[in-house]
Amino acid sequence: MGANIGTSTTSTIVAMGQITKKEEFRRAFAGATVNDVFNWMTVVVFLPLEAATGYLYYLTKAILASVEFPKSREKRKSLQLLNTLTKPLSNLFVQLDKGVLSDIAEGKEGASQKSIIKQCCKWKYWTNNSSFPRMYSNTTYFDNTSSLHMDDGSTKICITKCNYMFASVSWSDTTVGIVLLIITLILLSACFFTLVRTLYSVMRGQILAIVRKFINSDFPGIFRYLTGYIAILIGTGITMTIQSSSVFTSALTPLVGIGILSMERMYPLTLGANLGTTFVAIIIALSQNADDMPIAFHVALCHVFFNISGVLLYYPIPMTRLPIRMAKFLGNKTARYRWYSVAYLLVLFVILPAVVFGLSSISRIALVVVSVPLIIILLCIAVINILQTKRPDVLPVKLKTWKFLPSWCRSLEPYDKVIKQICCKCCKQK
Repeated sequence: MGANIGTSTTSTIVAMGQITKKEEFRRAFAGATVNDVFNWMTVVVFLPLEAATGYLYYLTKAILASVEFPKSREKRKSLQLLNTLTKPLSNLFVQLDKGVLSDIAEGKEGASQKSIIKQCCKWKYWTNNSSFPRMYSNTTYFDNTSSLHMDDGSTKICITKCNYMFASVSWSDTTVGIVLLIITLILLSACFFTLVRTLYSVMRGQILAIVRKFINSDFPGIFRYLTGYIAILIGTGITMTIQSSSVFTSALTPLVGIGILSMERMYPLTLGANLGTTFVAIIIALSQNADDMPIAFHVALCHVFFNISGVLLYYPIPMTRLPIRMAKFLGNKTARYRWYSVAYLLVLFVILPAVVFGLSSISRIALVVVSVPLIIILLCIAVINILQTKRPDVLPVKLKTWKFLPSWCRSLEPYDKVIKQICCKCCKQK
């Protein structure tokens, strides 16, 4: 569930590349956040439901009971198409020690203290220590760098050091990770900026009108209702092919920004991307050895049915497609207050997860005591807002508007003024 939320941040960051043009930014941010909103709303509903009933666990367990797994202990190679293209380039920047990662995942003692950055790319084993080459006879023995004594009495020695950008630096894993994240975001922004510029130069005049009409048009007659479901299947198929929902949804975001793709078409494509990325987990689960395959397959199926549950809840009935309306609301807000996009990312993807993690680390009771009243207040505000718009006659006079509250409680204008003053002072402008 957390992975679903986290993977949606990429397209939101990409949307900020169009922040200089108000209308484009409004559409792009709405198109990007429709994935965020869908994932958040799905988690809000199904996380408590899973905690209370365990329906995902028991449903997938029942399915697994009817599946016969292979007896062979041989590990199969999973089909990872995108990895084949990207691995040669990514290996120039950093390489990870999968053995250490496996040890950490299995909870082996001391594994978390080791570096996951790979130092040695080729080892050689000697079963008889007396047969060591003379050049290795006085080697200092330490793990993952020079040589290592094995449990069976043999010794392995590193004969080829890895050669990549971060191989010779003495930084910690965290520092390397932060630097790689920054490099990735810069490259990602540059790629999508180039994509937008290219689309601008190609999609002009009549060509733009034709492409927009073709992409956003519905099937004729009685098949009109199936258009969205076909879009879901297209999104699923493309994501299964490229094996990355972030890449697919991030590529669609600029198209929404420049007006080629409508929000109503973006939404089912996004849902398809969410479904497609779950089948990637199934492919990887099927590549495990016989001992690991059942639990890996169990986790993958939970991911599949979680996303299917979200699609069934928020798509088939038009009035339940709340993520579209909420994303448009966010797009309008960010078009008026540009800083709102940064605040949105920080609050939803940094501050809120950190607070929830901190409270849950203290105790589950602390999390419930803080979150339940907050959720009730937010629900009351949402209900009053709806009644103010559709049935103001049923509300007391005081609640027909929010004017009885101070301005900082009902409007972003006070915050906007402060932020503008700070920005102007930083830029030394009036």
